Amino acid sequence: MDPDAGPPDHTHATWTPRPTHTVGTGRHPAASAIFTTTDGVFTLKVPANFTSQAGQRQLVGAGAERQMSYAAFSAPGTAPQPAIFVFYKWPNSGPISNDNAWEQAYAVASLAVKVCPVTLTTGGSIDIGGENGKYIGYEDGCGVAGRVNRFCAPGHELRLLIEAPKQLWKEWRPILRDIIGTLQFE
Repeated sequence: MDPDAGPPDHTHATWTPRPTHTVGTGRHPAASAIFTTTDGVFTLKVPANFTSQAGQRQLVGAGAERQMSYAAFSAPGTAPQPAIFVFYKWPNSGPISNDNAWEQAYAVASLAVKVCPVTLTTGGSIDIGGENGKYIGYEDGCGVAGRVNRFCAPGHELRLLIEAPKQLWKEWRPILRDIIGTLQFE
């Protein structure tokens, strides 16, 4: 976590258990649960054994303070574990174009959660939850690989990070993609 970001402001979100055989941890399916943001912006179906945290992050930098909401989900176990971070109610940090959207997503997301040096890999277009977006891959100096995804839906802009330890990335990438594929805007 960035020391200049300030302490997270935790809120309570709604969990609705749903006993299905959806994606769980890499080898064992887990029942899923529906995560709903406290302000009803989106829902996401995640394995019920994932840990979760939600709140606000105050970002300080570039001469301005910005606040955004987030939800974080992680597979059980000692870090690093496969994880999903959703940043929503995204602050406008200037003009966004198709050419710079994923660079901006990477910059703010790395400020928000990454503590190790990050190297960008590949990027492109992506469709998740029926929304078109952009993504950029990354690897960090702590042994984690992932993707930052940016989506704009009517009235909403959000960033999703999916990541896993490098040695597990090929196994977990499709699982994490399936999980974020359940994203629904309310």
